[in-house]
Amino acid sequence: MTMHHLVAELVFVHTASDEQFEAFLDSVMDELDKIGHGDADLTASLTARRAEFLIGLEEDDFEDAAIRLLSDLRTALHAAQCRTPDWPIFRRQSGTVRSVEVPLVTA
Repeated sequence: MTMHHLVAELVFVHTASDEQFEAFLDSVMDELDKIGHGDADLTASLTARRAEFLIGLEEDDFEDAAIRLLSDLRTALHAAQCRTPDWPIFRRQSGTVRSVEVPLVTA
């Protein structure tokens, strides 16, 4: 298995206050912790109602990690009382996914 670190960026549409949105995001993080993602990281813009969830997943390949990311994140959102009627469905495509190594250049 390989450790994959994936980010999901979500934009939320609702009329809650900034404080309510922050409490909701805290709840999502609590739910992620309950299903084994205590190391998940959150970056958010309260005013833009946008959140990025970074989750490390040990899976055989990128596609399995992507499927699990979407599934686990949706589970946490539902547990935090968020509906996801237009959630994307990840389907495997024929072909391969390859990793690209980018050299770090320092000045």
